[in-house]
Amino acid sequence: MQPVLLSLFRLMATSLTASCLHAPMSWSPDGQWLAYTMVEPADTPTLKPGWLYDSGALFPARRGSFLPLDERPKTGFPRYRIWATERVSGVSVLIADAAYPLSSPAWDSDGHTLFYCRFVPRLPGTDPSRLRGQCELVVQESLDRQRVIMTLPDITLDRDQLATFCELKASWSPDGQYLAVPRPGRTAAILIVLPEQGRVLKTLDRASLPSWSPDSSRLTFVRTARDGSSTQTLQVIGHDFGAVRALADLSEMSEPASWSQDGQSVLVAAQRVQVRPQNFELLRVFIDAGVATRAMLLRDEGPFRESNRGRSPLRNPQPPENLDSNQMLTLGLDAPSPNAAQRFSLGFDRDQEQCIFSADLEGQIPVIGYSNIRRQTVLKKFHPIDISLRIGSLALHPDDQLAAVRIDTLGGSSPPLLCDLGSMNVKLVAPDDYTRQEWLTTLVATAHGLLQTVPQPSLDGQPVERVSLLPAPSEMLEQNPAMSRLHRIGKVARTLLDEPPADQCSAGNDDSVGKPQGECRLFFDYLRGNYKDAEADLDVLASRAATPDLRFRLLALRAQVLHAWDMTHQARAIIDYLLKVQGGQTHRVEETPAGMVLTQVADPGRLWTRYLAQRLVDKSPAAKSSPGENEEGIDLRIPIPMDGFDGRVIDEGIHFPRRRPGLGGFGPGMAPGPGAGRMAGGPFGPGLQRPQRLFPPQPPQPAEPGGPFPRRFRRFDRPGQGPGQ
Repeated sequence: MQPVLLSLFRLMATSLTASCLHAPMSWSPDGQWLAYTMVEPADTPTLKPGWLYDSGALFPARRGSFLPLDERPKTGFPRYRIWATERVSGVSVLIADAAYPLSSPAWDSDGHTLFYCRFVPRLPGTDPSRLRGQCELVVQESLDRQRVIMTLPDITLDRDQLATFCELKASWSPDGQYLAVPRPGRTAAILIVLPEQGRVLKTLDRASLPSWSPDSSRLTFVRTARDGSSTQTLQVIGHDFGAVRALADLSEMSEPASWSQDGQSVLVAAQRVQVRPQNFELLRVFIDAGVATRAMLLRDEGPFRESNRGRSPLRNPQPPENLDSNQMLTLGLDAPSPNAAQRFSLGFDRDQEQCIFSADLEGQIPVIGYSNIRRQTVLKKFHPIDISLRIGSLALHPDDQLAAVRIDTLGGSSPPLLCDLGSMNVKLVAPDDYTRQEWLTTLVATAHGLLQTVPQPSLDGQPVERVSLLPAPSEMLEQNPAMSRLHRIGKVARTLLDEPPADQCSAGNDDSVGKPQGECRLFFDYLRGNYKDAEADLDVLASRAATPDLRFRLLALRAQVLHAWDMTHQARAIIDYLLKVQGGQTHRVEETPAGMVLTQVADPGRLWTRYLAQRLVDKSPAAKSSPGENEEGIDLRIPIPMDGFDGRVIDEGIHFPRRRPGLGGFGPGMAPGPGAGRMAGGPFGPGLQRPQRLFPPQPPQPAEPGGPFPRRFRRFDRPGQGPGQ
């Protein structure tokens, strides 16, 4: 490939950082299909096999998070794709695939045709920061039928315009006769195009955000000021495309106006220039009268302060839960800088009764506000996954409580998800295997960031290295807010793993794909608290374990899962077995000029096993109380480690000692919890009706004279009922 062409593609590849986050999405008129544009970069980070156990494989990723990245070299160039996903089945259809930027798609009135723009670059000129090329206007009538209705020559784009090309979206008139197409380039403009003839009827300079009325008789758009200020004017033009009439002077508009069904008014989200303080409002603008009234307060800037930079909002001292619930978004924690970019996104239903709103700006918690416009009440404020992930464009289903939301991911493609506003159930949209991997990578990185709040484990003042990224049970209290966030991430991510991959060639049979996804299943099952599935995931991973170190880690993880599952006795048996097979302390012999030196070698695995054993002792309920007067106790003090089991040797697998007659010990299935109840008569056998209490493990005691069993297995009866009576 020629060097100039390579430099062209490198410029395009470096201009695509989070370029799809604010790209609009479109529901078809019947609400059955969601159309959207995505970009697949060539250098997307992916999970590599063994990421769950290797804490040293964490490399810094975007925005300060950490992620185990695949170190394979990336080749190729980004791909631009337009997808359409069916709402009911979740099946995705590839509409367009190109090596050049694509705009967001727009449906026609019957929902069978899509329109989008395609940029075709030429060789770069003297300025390497600008690209020259042409823009093709494409009508997609079916999967195998598309036509270019016209071509716009001599289009010049800089880096920012190239990165935001997919945010351009045309507006198709309901009667299907006209297209209002935003023209890309340094000077914004709207072209009124006849799609059947491929001819431009009118050009509206300095115009953007077009929107047609329901009867196709009028078109609203936003026109910027000639002096380059932030003032924007909402204007309307008639069907004859003659005179243009101004409706309201606004600022901070980033979404097209939404027409009412009667065509007499529009809803816009903006700030009114004449009103102080500048609250961000949802305004209803009446077309004939040109009057703008507040429909709902979206965001309150709060008190202002004067500085050499001008007026800026003060820091909000109140936590989010104490703020006014009737304001859509007042979740700002820090005052944004004067030059900070502010992006807002809205979605309305067909009747303009419900609205979703989100703001992407500095100091704003990324949440979605869901409100009823007619009642002027906020119904919910929520994030579909976790507040550490940025929210982009929104699209509310025209007839149902279903929202399509773009989430910022590590690769920058920002795929959408579908959120049921009633049940808050989330379905991640993954049209191909690349998007599936990007979802998993992003959610692993998000969960790992929350797990950094878990204190570093220590034993006798010595730091302990975990065998995996998963914390031990009870290291994070249930009252910790991070726990509910981790549960949410695990629940949402696990639904994606339950679905078959869109690309059948990437099934789990291949080790390069199957191992990371098997680790993902264990990781997310553990986070969401489904320990039964987590143990099944361990069985799959154990069948693939090829090294002794990995088998040890998986066995330690099994004890950890059983501990979290309240199967304390089974977890204790595994831990005692690991302590026994690990043996004593390892030493290193070194020859020095002063002679032979014997030093201890740190064994992180042994420390972690001892750390789990200590947590089992701390978790025992008998450690906090003693038997009452009317209770019988059974002493289950276990020898340390695996000592006193009648001379039996555990040489393969994990076995439990058999209970002898008259012995109040334990056996398989006799421990309370999910694994109990396999022996008739209750966890301790038939005939014991009074409540029992377990004692904590203690060091071995000498055997009583005249008795064959150590004291730790002796049954304690109430006074007057012992064997000596």
